[in-house]
Amino acid sequence: MICVSQNGVIARRGIPVGLLVAIAGAASGQLETRDWLLSESGFWSDASRWSDADVPDSPSEIVRLSPAPQRSGTEQGDIPTVSVDGAYEVYRVVGDGGVRVRIDPGSTLNTLTGLYGEDDGTLAVDIGSTDLDGGAALNVTGARAFTRSALIRLADLGEASSLGFDSYTVLDEATTIEGAGMITGEISNHGRIASKRFAPTGVVELTIDSADIVNWNEIRAGSGAYLVFDQSAIDQRTDGRITSISRVTFRDSSLLGGTIDRSGRGSFTIEGQSSFEDVHIDNVVLNVDGELALLGNEFRNDGFVYVDDETGVLTIDDEIAFVGEGRMSFGGSAAPASLAHYSPGGKIRNGVGHTITGWGDIGVPLTNDGILEVSGNFNTAGFIEIQGAFEQEPTGLLELVIDEDMSDLIADRIIINRNTAHLAGTLRVRLYGNIERFVGKPIPAVRILQNSPSQTINGEFDTIELFRNSAGQNLSPILGVEYLPDRVNLTLYCIADVNRDGVVSPSDFSAWVSAYNEQSSLADANLDGVVNTFDFNAWVSTFNSGCGR
Repeated sequence: MICVSQNGVIARRGIPVGLLVAIAGAASGQLETRDWLLSESGFWSDASRWSDADVPDSPSEIVRLSPAPQRSGTEQGDIPTVSVDGAYEVYRVVGDGGVRVRIDPGSTLNTLTGLYGEDDGTLAVDIGSTDLDGGAALNVTGARAFTRSALIRLADLGEASSLGFDSYTVLDEATTIEGAGMITGEISNHGRIASKRFAPTGVVELTIDSADIVNWNEIRAGSGAYLVFDQSAIDQRTDGRITSISRVTFRDSSLLGGTIDRSGRGSFTIEGQSSFEDVHIDNVVLNVDGELALLGNEFRNDGFVYVDDETGVLTIDDEIAFVGEGRMSFGGSAAPASLAHYSPGGKIRNGVGHTITGWGDIGVPLTNDGILEVSGNFNTAGFIEIQGAFEQEPTGLLELVIDEDMSDLIADRIIINRNTAHLAGTLRVRLYGNIERFVGKPIPAVRILQNSPSQTINGEFDTIELFRNSAGQNLSPILGVEYLPDRVNLTLYCIADVNRDGVVSPSDFSAWVSAYNEQSSLADANLDGVVNTFDFNAWVSTFNSGCGR
């Protein structure tokens, strides 16, 4: 047998076994140190109470050691199993040939110097059971908790099992923690942590609760179980990433650096008050259903960020650039929403290629280098109201919609609240349905709510585009743009109304001839982008119809 005494002296008295354990059992509700013997009958027992000949079949305060079936994926043959039933303190578990520790439901195992495999040995730890109800717990103390090859599984049947790290713990790159239940403590993860469901019923979440994690590798929402960060701080280094094939929730948690991405239908959700700093969103649907503080100078989005209509909002206290090729959406499905809280120090720069689309308020100044789309709801015109200055750069594109169902001759628009606007770049307007009733009537596209004459619109759009439906003919020749100190008005004209007086009359023929001679787009009656003789017949046709398009 093997004896591990209180002073750590190891004595070999029998069969060789790849396991050395010093363990203390529960007595009167307290854990106290004792000597333990491994007998040839396969039992650990208290040396002060049991001799080799006296080991009972079912002694109290005992840990069984017995052969276990080969674990799938290993080539190491049978792995001895330590089965914990009760509350124990383990000072050291070493497996140089592989060892499995099974913590049965209702049991707790506390380690003081760690559980780890030596050389090429594999350590497998099962916390709880996939076929018995009840949770189990493993509490780890010591910075060398898991090294070499280790697989720690949190069973998900019945009550949630837990894995706690009482001090800063390094997980080796060969370490995997997977399952459903709870993880707490301070962790430096070089391995892999993943939510996973083993049983058809039971716990369906892996919650990382009140934890401080430095993530160098992967934390994953895996098969059949969600991953929740609850009041936790995640600092991602180098290749650190959080991935999802199901759902990841950040609840009152902070994420610094690294990447979040998904496979298939995986998603990410914000609940409560969370913060992201210098995070790269890659191929992700992120639903902000809470308050998300964006920190740092850059928010890289190559996915889709949706700020919930009623309960989602961003907090931006400094200037931040939205970069990448992704889309950020707010409001638009039921009612206007707020993309960002009002903040005197905040500012958004929408980067080249990045899209902001929405309906509602943006509580900070906005500079648009990318794509800004106003999106209403069905027959309601949308608006984006900016609480601060609005500036569109030459690379920027502002897109609005005029729809036949919009009421009161109001179309999508940008509103600047008590500040200035500087215009450049492209204005794109899309027409939907029969928009005859809009013809000849000015429609405000950009408007300043003034409380001072100095709050004006400066500059003009470099390019005007007018399209029928989402992708159709360029109708720009029939759109008039008027720049006033406090607004930009759009006016739709009949093709035949070449002199833009609002009436189709014989005088428009002379105007068409002049436009044709000047090769003006006003003469492009067939709207093919070219002024030529075919436009004469097209103009005659529209003249005869009164206001044809």
